[in-house]
Amino acid sequence: MGRGGEKQMTWDLIKDVALFAVAIWGAVLSTIIWRQGSAKDSRLVKVQASTAMLTMTNGQLSPALAKITAVNVGQRIVTISLLAMELPDKRRLFAMRAGLNMPGMADTVLPTALSDGQSAHLYMLYREIGEALQSIGVQKTKIFRWSEVSGRCLDSGFRGADPNVRPATVRQRANRFVCGMITGLARP
Repeated sequence: MGRGGEKQMTWDLIKDVALFAVAIWGAVLSTIIWRQGSAKDSRLVKVQASTAMLTMTNGQLSPALAKITAVNVGQRIVTISLLAMELPDKRRLFAMRAGLNMPGMADTVLPTALSDGQSAHLYMLYREIGEALQSIGVQKTKIFRWSEVSGRCLDSGFRGADPNVRPATVRQRANRFVCGMITGLARP
């Protein structure tokens, strides 16, 4: 073979490698777009737990409250039918009252439909949580925040924190200023 044949083979090899690279790039791009599209179509709800306190006009603080929030982080509308706290044995603690009637701390009426970025809230007095746990004879347990979304349950247990709870500790500390998550209140 002469020099012209070697140039032709080199050129063919370069074209084949370039064509292969473009094909791989297209396949990767298509996969990324497909995954983003399917994520947009799914129901995505983030459930969070925190402590809430209200400062009254006279400077006093309200009793310590556990706040459970469900936020729709997806683009589809979701229906939240239940916000509660769940124990490891699948029993749930949920508010049995009509609401706290505190300005700025209204529970969301459930079931409720949430569009992108909207949230639903539930406030529970730590004292009530402790009393409920003591009434069922629980000495020490773990509590998980719970949300039931459009008939499908999403468990978002505590991450990176010690969720062990002693009911007596919750009751004793219910009227003190506490911040952080429920677990910050009731360390064993």
